[in-house]
This record gives sequence, C-alpha cells and structure tokens, in this order.
Amino acid sequence: MKSEETGSKRQTQNTSADVYFMTAKDNPSVKLKYVLALLNSKLYFVWLYHRGKRKGETLELYKEPLSEIPIKLASTEIQQAFIDVVDEIMSITTASNYEPNHRNIRQVELEDKVDEMVYKLYELSNEERSLILSFFP
Repeated sequence: MKSEETGSKRQTQNTSADVYFMTAKDNPSVKLKYVLALLNSKLYFVWLYHRGKRKGETLELYKEPLSEIPIKLASTEIQQAFIDVVDEIMSITTASNYEPNHRNIRQVELEDKVDEMVYKLYELSNEERSLILSFFP
C-alpha cells in the first residue's frame, strides 16, 4: 500500500488487492449467477488466461482484465437457464460432505453443461469449440 502526504490529509492508495467482488445494481439486467456461470466456463478461462496475469498456470485476477471481460447480454429466460445449473452446482459444492479434490460425476456433468450453454450463447463453431477444449488436458 502506498501512502502520500497531501497537506494535512493523508491519502492511502492500494497498489494491489487480494479480493475483488461484484455487486448487483438496483434493477440489474444481468444477474450475478449468470455472470458466475460465464466466469467459470472454459471459454472465459481461456480468455482470462490470454488477457490476464499468470503465475505459472495459475491466473491472478485483478481489476483488469476482470473489468474488461465481454459479458454477453442475454434474455431473462437464457440467464435463468444458466442460474438453474449454477444453483444445482452450488447445492453440490456447499454440501457438508463435499470434497473439492474429488468432484462427483454430477458436478462434472453440470460444469460441462455450462460450457455447452456458453458455446451456444456465443454461437461458437465446432472448430472454435475444439480449439477451446484443446486448451484443457
């Protein structure tokens, strides 16, 4: 953290932050769980991998590129379809017996479903889908 003296007032400026969060507006046209689905998709991972900062293969997510991510506007119905899948994933991952290092088959199926929904949303060709999938072992 940097500090600068300005007259009798002291200003503090963050040079780096460990946590970023998003909040909803009063009447959001884009629902946060919809954004959550997009951010956790393979397509967005590849976008962030190439546009963001990395430590090895780990992504460091700062204000930029997070603030630059192109969020596709979608109808309420389409957003709700994503939200329904996110809710089901969250019911698995918030269960008391959940083991993050041992994802169950249903969770993997749902995550794959989100990826397919994202590909459809962005109208990706089979070639573009294959390119995204080739990024993952």
